[in-house]
Amino acid sequence: MNNKKGIIIFNLLFWSLLFVYKWIGIGSLTEEYEKYFMYSVFHIPAAFLTTMLSFHVFFEKFYNPKDKTIFWVSITSTGLFFVLAKRAYSFFYFDSIYFLTEKIDESFFSLPKLLLEFFSLYLMVGMYGMFYFIAHWHKQQQILVGLNEEKVKSELNLLKYQVHPHFLFNMLNNIYSTALIKSPETADQILHLSNFIEYNLYHSKKEVVPLNEEFDYLNNFIELQKIRLGDKLNVEIVLPEDSDKVFIQPLLLLPIIENSIKHGVENSIRNSWIKIKIDINKEHNELTIEVSNSTEEPIQNNGIQEKGGMGLDNLKKQLKLYYPDKHLLNILKEDEVFTVVLKVIYNNYV
Repeated sequence: MNNKKGIIIFNLLFWSLLFVYKWIGIGSLTEEYEKYFMYSVFHIPAAFLTTMLSFHVFFEKFYNPKDKTIFWVSITSTGLFFVLAKRAYSFFYFDSIYFLTEKIDESFFSLPKLLLEFFSLYLMVGMYGMFYFIAHWHKQQQILVGLNEEKVKSELNLLKYQVHPHFLFNMLNNIYSTALIKSPETADQILHLSNFIEYNLYHSKKEVVPLNEEFDYLNNFIELQKIRLGDKLNVEIVLPEDSDKVFIQPLLLLPIIENSIKHGVENSIRNSWIKIKIDINKEHNELTIEVSNSTEEPIQNNGIQEKGGMGLDNLKKQLKLYYPDKHLLNILKEDEVFTVVLKVIYNNYV
């Protein structure tokens, strides 16, 4: 179910065809069309509501692999309600009109009848669920293929322009040794560049990296930006202890920092600042990254552009793929301060 329009069209077709099958298809076997129309007119909407609540509300909103209590309570209570509703419709109305055989002490809570209502309901729900999860899997595959294509393009572009890494590092080390004697400031800049390139070439290919290593990389990026921006840029980073025990996807945070510099610092005629605050909630394995920057000009399109880095679209795809239902991205703008808040549920690998 890739979008709202697709979901609506699919549901119209699925439930309409199921209604016609129950009414005309089964009714044609005994030519009791009125009977099966009255059956379908209640049981199909009941199955529809059960399905919508189960998949599009409870599964999409409340399913949490670490705590499934709310999800299962919701699913169970919904199923129980509609099974009893179907039983009430049959017991008080449908059976008394269309099944004229005499009832002998039949109870409303007859176990065979309740099981019949349960299986007839969840047979329809299960049919829908099969299509739902196939569509969900297909969507994930499309995201994965798109990311792989972008990765291949990036690697091809890199191969077109890069010098052999070992040669490049040897040259940088030689230049660094010379600059260390003649110009310590230049030596520091070369060191930041060397570390930046090394991370891009090697560490970025890992599945996950420690948070402290990711911030070492970001710090190299920031120091390189300071070369051209000078004293105009002031950066404050608050990184808590034990950040080496938190693992995230490499290069995940770079677009946020790039955005702060491009649309905050570069567009400012005054001295600017960037504040990066990290919070680690060990109890819930929740990582919060808050990046704020000063800004002077109105920001369009949420202040994010796709130039440089992965871009917001690629970042959202990465979050969807690597942190499905485990992330929250908020973008805020108020009083010349632009803030991006990213929350993810991380995995502890140590």
